[in-house]
Amino acid sequence: MEEEGSPAKSAKEEGLMEEHSTIKQPCGNGTTPPKNEFSKALLHYKFARICLKADKYEMAVRQFDQALQKLPFYADAHFYRGTALVSLRRYAEALESLEKAVEIRGTHAPALVNLAVVHQIQGSNDKAVEACQRALSVDPQCTEAVMNLSNILRNSGRRAEAIHMLWEKIIDDEKEMLNAGNGEKEEETGDETFRESSRTQSLSFPLDVSAMSPLSEENLGRNLHVVCVKWGSLYSAAHVNALFQGVGRCLGAFEEGEWRFICFTDEGGEEGLDPSIETRRLPEHLKTWWGKAYLFAKEAGLVGLPVVYLDLDIVVCGDLSPLADLARDRSRPEFALLSTNDIKSELAQDGFNSTVMVWRGRPELCAIFDRLTKSVLRFVHRFDHWLEMIVRNALLVDAAFPRLVVDFCQHFGVPVGLNWSAGGDRPSKVVEKEEDNSLMLKCETFRNEEGAMPSVSGTLGTKTGSGGNSQKGNDSSEDLMQGVAVVSFCRRPKADEFAGFLRTDEAAKQFPSRFECFDWLLSVWG
Repeated sequence: MEEEGSPAKSAKEEGLMEEHSTIKQPCGNGTTPPKNEFSKALLHYKFARICLKADKYEMAVRQFDQALQKLPFYADAHFYRGTALVSLRRYAEALESLEKAVEIRGTHAPALVNLAVVHQIQGSNDKAVEACQRALSVDPQCTEAVMNLSNILRNSGRRAEAIHMLWEKIIDDEKEMLNAGNGEKEEETGDETFRESSRTQSLSFPLDVSAMSPLSEENLGRNLHVVCVKWGSLYSAAHVNALFQGVGRCLGAFEEGEWRFICFTDEGGEEGLDPSIETRRLPEHLKTWWGKAYLFAKEAGLVGLPVVYLDLDIVVCGDLSPLADLARDRSRPEFALLSTNDIKSELAQDGFNSTVMVWRGRPELCAIFDRLTKSVLRFVHRFDHWLEMIVRNALLVDAAFPRLVVDFCQHFGVPVGLNWSAGGDRPSKVVEKEEDNSLMLKCETFRNEEGAMPSVSGTLGTKTGSGGNSQKGNDSSEDLMQGVAVVSFCRRPKADEFAGFLRTDEAAKQFPSRFECFDWLLSVWG
C-alpha cells in the first residue's frame, strides 16, 4: 500500500515497474529497485530523453547510463541509448545497446529498425535485412522498416526484390484502407480479386517511355520550359535566383521569349524571387522531394510542353543546349533523367536520380502523379525510388551525354556529408516516428558516411573517373570542367556552403589553388 501523502505513480512509471518485475535478473536481490532509487533512475531516463531530443547526444548517453545502473533491464533505455550512440557514430556501442533492447524485449520493433541501420552502416547487409524482416514480423506495417528494407535491398544490388516488396506492402495497405472504408466490400471483392486489380493497375502497366509515340510537331509546344521545385526552408530564394541566372547564361542559341522559367513552390515561397521567374503553387500534401511528382499532374500545366527540370542543389556552368535539344527531339524517348552511377552519395548503382529530368509532355506521364496514393507516400522513401517502380526504359542523360552533368563529390574527390559552413563537421540526424514518439532511423540518413575530414589538400582537385579511380594531379579548372554544363551537389556539401569555405583562411592554408580550380563556383556563389 502507498504511504499516505506519497505521490501516485504515473502510467509510465507503473509500466516501468511492471516491465522490471517480469524480467528474470541474474542477482537474487529482487527485481525492482527501491522506490527512491527507482524515482532517481526515472528522472535520469526522462532527462536523457530531453537531451536526445535536443541533439545533446553525449549528455543523453551519460544520463541513460545513470538510469540503467538501477534499471538494467529497461528495454527502452537501451534503445534510446543506442540511438544516441548512432548519432555519435559510436557504432559498436550502439549495436550492443540495441541488441540488448531486443534481447530484453524481442518485439521491440523500433530497436530492430535501428539495429538494421547500424548493420547497414557497418556493411552487414544480410544482418540488416534480417533485422528489418524481424521488425516487420512484429509490425507488418512499420513504415521505417519497409523503407529501410527497400534501401538495403537496393544497396545490395537487389532492386527488383525491393520493388516487388514495396508493391506488396502498397497493395496490402490499399486493401486494408478499402476494407476499412467499406465493410461489405471485402466479401464482394475478395483478396485475390483485389490483388489482381491492383497488380493490373500498378505492375502490369509500367510506363514504358521508349514505346510511347512522340507528340506531333503541332502538339508539342514551341517554347522550352525550365522548371524547379522549392519547398520549405532547405533552399532559399537565392538558390532559385542563382539557378535562373545560370540557365539564362547557358541556354546557348535560345533567344529571350523562347524559354520560360517556372518555380513550383509552397505558400510564401515566392518571396525574394527574381520578378522574371514565374511561380506556381505546390499541393500542400506533397512535402520535400515529392513535390517533383506534381510536375507531371495535368494541373501543373506542363502537358504537351518540352520540359527541363533542374534541382536547386546544382550549379549551371556550361552550355545547356544538349538538354534543351533533348526536350524537343521527337526521335528520343519521351522521358530522361540521371542514373545513380557516378553520384558519390548514392550507394545503389544502376538506379534513377532525378536531379536532372527532361521530358516532352505526353499525357501518359501524368500517371507518375495520378498513381501517387497515400500508400505509396507512406512506404516509398524517395521520389527517385517511385520512378524506378513506375517508369521503364527511360533515357539516361549521363549515358547519352557523358560529363554533361557531374557530381561534385565524385568529380572532385570531396567527402560526402560534411557541413562546410560548420567548419567541416558532419550533421547528425534522426527521424522521429510521430505516432509513438520513438526515434527510428532511416538508412539513407547515414548513407555513404566517411571518416574524419582528411587534409583538404589531399582531396580537393582529385578527379574521380567513371570507374571510381582517383586521378590526383594538377588538373586545371579548364581540364576538370571541359564539357561540363551542370555540377550537382547531392546532399552536403552545398554549393554556397562550400564556396563560403573557399574564402576562409583555413582553405587558403590547405588549398592555395582553390580560386583557379573552383572559379566556376565562385562566379555564382562568390
